[in-house]
Amino acid sequence: MIPKHTLKYWIGVLVLLIVGFTACEEEIIKADSTVDKTYYPLIIGNYVVYQLDSIIYDDFDGSDTTITLFVRELVESKFIDAGGNEVYRIERAYKRSLTNVWGSAGYDIWYANFTENNAEKVEENQRYIKLAFPLRLGKEWLGNQYINTQPISDGGIDSMIENPLVYLDGWMYEVTALNEAKTIGNLSFDSTVTVVQHQYGIQTDTIGGQEIYAKNIGLIYKDLWVLSTQCNRCNANDTACKLECFNSPWLDKAEAGFVLKMKAIEYGAL
Repeated sequence: MIPKHTLKYWIGVLVLLIVGFTACEEEIIKADSTVDKTYYPLIIGNYVVYQLDSIIYDDFDGSDTTITLFVRELVESKFIDAGGNEVYRIERAYKRSLTNVWGSAGYDIWYANFTENNAEKVEENQRYIKLAFPLRLGKEWLGNQYINTQPISDGGIDSMIENPLVYLDGWMYEVTALNEAKTIGNLSFDSTVTVVQHQYGIQTDTIGGQEIYAKNIGLIYKDLWVLSTQCNRCNANDTACKLECFNSPWLDKAEAGFVLKMKAIEYGAL
């Protein structure tokens, strides 16, 4: 069961988000000299503008809060890290309205890089394996394997507290669509790849995420959700109400957690 938390907790989680192979498989990957990285282009000056919509459900008072922001991800520069690897600096600028100035709602810096077989991104100091090469339908990988999801110490003796990233534990990413044309909002893309990062759901809890990448552009859509409910709006003995509630859409019955959707609305080069 997904633990319930207050609005403050889930806002903290959203801040973190916003502001293993067999030997045979390894041989196949290493032997492939035509790895296509065009779904994850890292070109200085390229940018994508996203509309970011989120809903936070607060089980403390039963309220929900909707937040809309616009964010521009710009490949600003690159550098060589201590390990000799080429790393790209991603400048993220926020605003609350398209008429506002970029950065009026804050700035953030993320990082992206390639390894021999992966495309990686560091978001709020958490490293994700976004794509694993070569891409093929049904390919799977542990996309969150670098993220610590275990309980953490609060500084006290033998005192551990819940890790806000625990919901990311054990996610097995999978390519479910490849080289497909797709329309996101008002934008059409000739070739995309869909990565389902996780899907879990029962009557009381659901967790999941997916991302879609377009060739020569990069990420064009992201969907992430962590929701739970006990249908507390119903009296404990009202089985008819409980049944109707549990069978309702998640956006109607959720009592704790969040939903985040991010879609590309513009892209280009500065």
